[in-house]
Amino acid sequence: MKVVHWNISKQSHPMFATRRYEDELFNRLSAILDGPIHRIFRRESKLFGNTIASWLTRYSSDNSDIVHATFQTIAPAAYFSRPKNLIVTVHDILPTFPDATHDISTRIQWKFTPSALKTADAIIAISNFTRTELIEHLEIDPQLIHVVPQGVDHSLFKPLDKRESRKQLGLDSESTYILVASSNQTHKRMDLVQNILLELRSQRPDVKLLKIGYGDSLELDGVINLGWLPESKMPLLYNSADAYLHTSDYEGFGLPILEAMSCGTPTIANDRASIPEVIGPDNTINMNSIPTSKICDHIFEKIEMGMDQLALDRSNQFTWDKTASDTLNVYRAVLGA
Repeated sequence: MKVVHWNISKQSHPMFATRRYEDELFNRLSAILDGPIHRIFRRESKLFGNTIASWLTRYSSDNSDIVHATFQTIAPAAYFSRPKNLIVTVHDILPTFPDATHDISTRIQWKFTPSALKTADAIIAISNFTRTELIEHLEIDPQLIHVVPQGVDHSLFKPLDKRESRKQLGLDSESTYILVASSNQTHKRMDLVQNILLELRSQRPDVKLLKIGYGDSLELDGVINLGWLPESKMPLLYNSADAYLHTSDYEGFGLPILEAMSCGTPTIANDRASIPEVIGPDNTINMNSIPTSKICDHIFEKIEMGMDQLALDRSNQFTWDKTASDTLNVYRAVLGA
């Protein structure tokens, strides 16, 4: 079996959720695949490295048995480089909704992506929620869709000493830290984060918010904006936090939630989209329908509990090895092997 991965990432990209998926999938499949596998990144050039130009000039099938487009908006490249068998991973379909994006390039990409997805021999959805979205909004044949969740590297994301973790990041040992790992996109609900922080600090002035995610900042008293952190420091960050807060209304999966859980960090997450699939259906709260004070009460209760053993145990259900193995099964099913 000869496989090529069409990646949305550039080699220079810092780590983000999709890049982590692409790296982990490629590396783990390389160890178990019976045959050659290679990957194609986007070019570094701003002109020729954008997604639309890459459809035309970058992605080639290389006479492979399987072409796996590891991000949904790469799918239209198959119109220009006809693969024998096309598999596409869909992380979410948020840009298909009105007012979800104001970026002209993304709008153009999504003019062609839905029809291209329908030409695939198989689609990998990273959650049951994304599978449902594909069926209901894009009318994708359910039999084409395979749900393969993302994973976590438990050798990297694991419980560490909180005091030592804070010391390495230059954080004081006395404050109560709430971590938010998210961009500032509207559906991520930074408005809710701000309301929660104001309420938390009105009750306990020692509370501080650690904010990270795509370099986006949150300008509010009590917020420590950390910008980008190297991958090696992310486990220290999760272990430095007294709680991890995830307010998003829409997620295709929610990888930071899983990473926090894998570190045993008490995790408070919104009851929306795919999030209950990750954290467990009984461990979310409906942040859109209860008072902010009740959310804060829940956060303080979680903090008092200390390390979340139940979350840690649940995180063990998700591994990158399982993601790779399940993906290989999709390849074999497409080839009839």
